[in-house]
Amino acid sequence: MVATDVTGAEGVVPLRIDTPFLVGAVNVWLIEDEPLTLVDTGANTGTGLLQLRGLLAQHGYGLADVGRIVVTHQHLDHAGLAGPLAQVSGAEVVAFTGMDEYLAGGPASALAEERFDRDLMRHNGVPATTVAGWWAARPDTRGFASEVPAVRTVADGDALTFAGRTLHVHHRPGHSPSDLVLHDRDRGTLIVGDHLLAGHPPVPMIGPSLPGDAPRGRPDPAAPAGDDDAPFTVARRGSALLDLRDSLRRTRELGAAIALTGHGAAITDVAANVDRRLAEHDASAEALLAELRRDGPGTGHELSVRTAPGGRAHPYFGLCGTLGALDQLVDEGHALVADGDGPPRYEAR
Repeated sequence: MVATDVTGAEGVVPLRIDTPFLVGAVNVWLIEDEPLTLVDTGANTGTGLLQLRGLLAQHGYGLADVGRIVVTHQHLDHAGLAGPLAQVSGAEVVAFTGMDEYLAGGPASALAEERFDRDLMRHNGVPATTVAGWWAARPDTRGFASEVPAVRTVADGDALTFAGRTLHVHHRPGHSPSDLVLHDRDRGTLIVGDHLLAGHPPVPMIGPSLPGDAPRGRPDPAAPAGDDDAPFTVARRGSALLDLRDSLRRTRELGAAIALTGHGAAITDVAANVDRRLAEHDASAEALLAELRRDGPGTGHELSVRTAPGGRAHPYFGLCGTLGALDQLVDEGHALVADGDGPPRYEAR
């Protein structure tokens, strides 16, 4: 369902763009101000570009009228079309620090991220046959990415100015390393991408850190102490769930009334949504701790399968959720990584 109830979001209009992914349509937000701005783009497909052109025309605009494109995060249903759209319109592209190099890589960046996902699964005990099957069955995401040669980067605390409003930039990693939200303080409105969702909770997706000097976020709390400047690998991954929980708390403190989301309906009680997500994390961690105490230690993959309904967990998304809950348990002192070779095995304290 597209976010149509945006009372209070003056001059911000949702454009519903279909994507080739299971998540379905994405909300591209049209800011009718100067410069005319799109927040997110959809995936790089001809259908998406034609839909966007048609929806803009319904509001009296053409692609050439777009002066700015803001990317809320790196996932292809939000950023994939940025390259062709910028080329057609001449608009500047704005994204978080480190996204200039990431978006310039386009398909190569998408492939590198998928290879990290594959290595993460192997490192945490997913069988090689399962990894190979996932790799063969996945859509080739390189085709839904695009190269963006020129990107204006922003950092936490920056602001985007318009003729009739100012949007304050806040870095909110967790769903991805590059998530940002845009806060209109005067109207009490946030544009949040996938940082907040009204329906399914955002997945804390573990991935490689952004290039350059972009912040890395919270490290895996179970990782052995070592050189903080060592290369970022699956063995030294960040904790997406701990990042997300920190980000949610900071978003709650903004006191915004409305959150315009990347998928589905707008959120009209931001504080309640944040509290619900934090409570869901706590419940998942408690259930996993009970599983560890009842049936003993396990790898991230084994625990993901043991706690999944019917024992069937997505090899990557399920693993990310389980590792997030394990990170929370280790961070809170309820679990640890057992000694031994091979994939990390977690046990209750």
